[in-house]
Amino acid sequence: MRRAARGALRACRMASDSGSSLFSFEGAQKRSQAIDVDAVDVIDVDASSVEAAEGASKGVKRKLESSSSSEGAPAKRKQRKGAAAVPLKPQLKALTEREWDVDTVGGRARGGGAKRTASEGLLAWYDANKRTLPWRGSTDPYRIWVSEVMSQQTRLATVEEYFVRWMNVFPTVETLAAAELERVKEVWSGLGYYRRAAYLHQGAQYIVQQCRSVFPVDSVDALRKIPGIGPYTAAAIAAICGGVSAAAVDGNLIRVFLRYEGVEGLAANSGKAFKTASAVCQHYIAPSRPGDWNQAVMDLGSAVCTGQKALCGECPLAEHCKAKQLLEAGSLAAIPGCIPLKQVKAAARVECWVVLVVASPTRVAMVRRGESEGVLSGLWECVNERSDGLLAWLQDAEPAAEPAQNKKRRRAHVAIGNDAAESTAAMETRSAAKALQRRLKELAQQPSVLATATDKLLPQCGLDGSRASPVPTVVTHKFSHIHTHLAIVRADVDEASLDAAVCRLADHGREAAAMSVEDVMSAGGGAAVSEQMRRVVRAAMA
Repeated sequence: MRRAARGALRACRMASDSGSSLFSFEGAQKRSQAIDVDAVDVIDVDASSVEAAEGASKGVKRKLESSSSSEGAPAKRKQRKGAAAVPLKPQLKALTEREWDVDTVGGRARGGGAKRTASEGLLAWYDANKRTLPWRGSTDPYRIWVSEVMSQQTRLATVEEYFVRWMNVFPTVETLAAAELERVKEVWSGLGYYRRAAYLHQGAQYIVQQCRSVFPVDSVDALRKIPGIGPYTAAAIAAICGGVSAAAVDGNLIRVFLRYEGVEGLAANSGKAFKTASAVCQHYIAPSRPGDWNQAVMDLGSAVCTGQKALCGECPLAEHCKAKQLLEAGSLAAIPGCIPLKQVKAAARVECWVVLVVASPTRVAMVRRGESEGVLSGLWECVNERSDGLLAWLQDAEPAAEPAQNKKRRRAHVAIGNDAAESTAAMETRSAAKALQRRLKELAQQPSVLATATDKLLPQCGLDGSRASPVPTVVTHKFSHIHTHLAIVRADVDEASLDAAVCRLADHGREAAAMSVEDVMSAGGGAAVSEQMRRVVRAAMA
């Protein structure tokens, strides 16, 4: 396979004189590396590149045909009108080889003429526009590791604040490894997805015990052995801290890659998109500045080539971007939503919970979730219970009629090439969400509904309904897969009754404690409490 790939590489170089590659291929020794097409899913490219490569190398063509016949018929795909049907594996072969058509050694094109590569343009853009972040400019693998883990599923504006606080408490991997998990979760509290904190703690202990406190930054494979470090984080640490030519493949890189190559018919979150980007982009990276290259792509994807907009006028790669060329030629309705395909997300599950806040003027009764109880495992919370009856009551509302402006917006959405049924479904979802919000506001005026929902919670604390009153606020917390509505009932007690309630909760087999209201309400205040529960206590004590 490697011999065949190298043969096809030479053939494609002779047959093609097309433009710049996506990123600079510095270092001639990289050209001996071949991509195993049998290990990678394939994507669409134009037929001319395939025909050129096949015509120039019959041996490679026979190799591809025998491989294709053994795999069976290729899967059907959507194609633009006029596009020739091309077998899947030769398409990937053509894409892989086409990227080597410009022989850049030391930043110069064949023939010795100076040429500004796309990679150089990207890095120049990064040097002028890179974001100022607390971990930028550092090659400390511990700092980069923490920043990458915190940035998963979390906005950078939020991460910056928590990163500084984390480093003040756990400045080194040794201090993190030596800390109690409870303390780690306290400092993490408010960032969400608390399993990340547990993995950081477990990974720090592995590094201290198995690696003698030294990160193996020169090997992506060695980094991946650390608990909680996956392929993206390992590549980011190796590139930024170890100078390894590894591409950290995330949604930003995949989106930029698919648009630059004009690849239609793939969603950014598909396995094919990830595998193809992982295989090909390893050869795109600029070896002289792999860390900056990865961070440049991250910044480009988050600020310029975004999922909602494509600011082509500000993009350093626009000159050779195939998606932009397709758009200008009228072959593409729009870049966002077409390249990559708009991702169809499963509807989030909706749950309703009733939360009983048993509080004195200074303390509040809290119970701890078990270590196997979902994403918030091990955290402290007020007594609560899921209520399907309350959910049914909340959803018992007729969606409002679709406003005229929504109809105009939907027609405009369809006019640029989007599916009419999809547009209608999106509008209906928004209408249903607004109806639910109206119902939530009505809940505070329905004490009988909450009284029924708290029947099981009050006895657990040794209380009756005379001390309970509904709070005129419903806290809504949205995870990617679940939307939770928390209706609040407050029970005012004195200090002695609070201690008695905690004892009753302990008698029911719960780990319970009376905590300071101030600690519970403030992030990093000394209690491992989820952000949604902090919001509940703040609303109850307002």
